[in-house]
Amino acid sequence: MFGKDRGSFGPPSAGDNTQNSSANLLELADEAFLHGDLAQAAHLYLAAFDASATLSSSAYQPAIDGLRKAWKAALQLKDRALAEHIFEKLEDFSSSDEVAENAEALQRLALDKLEEFGFSREDLQDMADMVSEDFINAAKDAQSPDSTFAHVLSVDSKAGRVSKGVLSWPPPTEKGAPEKTDEQIGQKAPEECTYADLVGFDRAISEMNKRGIGLAHDESFTSFMDALSKRHGIHSLPANETLLIRSLSREDANQFLLATAKELGVPGVRMFVEETPMGFPVLCILATPEFKMNPARGGFTGPGVLLLEDIDMWGEPFSSYDDMDGTPYYMQLTRGARDALMFIRSAVDNPDVQVIASASHDFELDEFFLNLLEPISEFELDLPNVEERESIWQDVYHLYPSVADLKSDDIIRLSANLSRFDIYLAAREAVDQAFKESVEARRFIPVTRDNLYNKISSFQALDSKEYQELEETAIETLRLDLDTDTIDDLLKGNE
Repeated sequence: MFGKDRGSFGPPSAGDNTQNSSANLLELADEAFLHGDLAQAAHLYLAAFDASATLSSSAYQPAIDGLRKAWKAALQLKDRALAEHIFEKLEDFSSSDEVAENAEALQRLALDKLEEFGFSREDLQDMADMVSEDFINAAKDAQSPDSTFAHVLSVDSKAGRVSKGVLSWPPPTEKGAPEKTDEQIGQKAPEECTYADLVGFDRAISEMNKRGIGLAHDESFTSFMDALSKRHGIHSLPANETLLIRSLSREDANQFLLATAKELGVPGVRMFVEETPMGFPVLCILATPEFKMNPARGGFTGPGVLLLEDIDMWGEPFSSYDDMDGTPYYMQLTRGARDALMFIRSAVDNPDVQVIASASHDFELDEFFLNLLEPISEFELDLPNVEERESIWQDVYHLYPSVADLKSDDIIRLSANLSRFDIYLAAREAVDQAFKESVEARRFIPVTRDNLYNKISSFQALDSKEYQELEETAIETLRLDLDTDTIDDLLKGNE
């Protein structure tokens, strides 16, 4: 679908003419290199490398050696643009140590160039070290010797470079840590939750059960699936469609996405876009410890699940290019971005891999991603209804006993239009405020109804009837708190 990378090689197809052409170019390049014509030598080495693209692995090895000579020539010329071009072509044929060493050489070239404009080399080096340290620390925080790591591809459309680090998913747990109790279920990390841990997703879970997901502990369904496997000769439900979960709440959609992946019980890869402290979009690729890459197919080995969080927000790293110069869109992407897209498409085409994406109702999905993920089956995750809100508040009362004293049907009714995430957040903010006031007063101050209503109203739309009722309730409470004498004092300006 995406074509062939210019730096990749296929089976022999050009015959002896191509091999002779590459060999002749290498001879001319060696001669130019010996005579000190480094610029001409570098471009001849590149031409020989490109000419060898259709040769067998043994035939193009001299061209790779020539590419390394072109790299040395570019460094001697201090031609950073040429060096970057060679770096990308050479990266596929270099060890991790060689890649790191070449990257440092590119950085030195950049520092040399900036120094020519009057910048202090010490200041420039300190700045570069600070940026590098941010990425290294972020990677170290997520490392674990027991985890399988996947690359983190930093797609910077302006610089055209790819940064790499390591992250793991789900986060490793500390050895010897006690198991979670029933009281802590509501505080589980999203990656650890199954459908049994979710609260307020009853209708969504029921719909997933109809698709055969989330029934691993149902003995009758398991027996039924075993019988189907024997009759049809396949062992699992084929993943022929990308499941796109759409919701008004990104947090709800992503929590349900992660729980669905946990229910499938297969190795998974999770992809999402974040911004660095410098404001650049970063495509993060995290893998479960069980995930194993298939180099031949560029994807999963056996059954698996690929999670694409907030796919409608991926536009900047992948759509900031145009075709004004006539270059095909796909070839304008960095190598890391191309690899990520090919990985996604290989998962979509693999019947053993379930691809699940999440998106908000507030944004349209770009046509590029619609084509990438097709065929697509959309799943609507609605806001919680009355019954689901009731179960959510029951869980809130269990988590925060001080809120349980305010239990009423009014709270359930006035929290309509709120997402599951917003309800939990409103309750937590009310508890945090009461806790802080208690610490300052050195006495217990409970969560008040006014406090809770105030937090709920902050998540309501201003034109909703619930917000209007919450506002009127707040005004009435304030009126009752102010007796006639207090109002007279305020009018007279007395304290």
